[in-house]
Amino acid sequence: MFSLEELFYRVDTFCQTFEPRWQQQLLTQQLQTRDALGSCVSVRS
Repeated sequence: MFSLEELFYRVDTFCQTFEPRWQQQLLTQQLQTRDALGSCVSVRS
């Protein structure tokens, strides 16, 4: 069982890898919608 901190880290790591690839796929399929806040856990600067 993961600690809450470990779980957060793993989900965040997944999002940082998955989201850019997903966004690129959406762009190539012309399905992207504007999402000002993003959908991942970490705060981007």
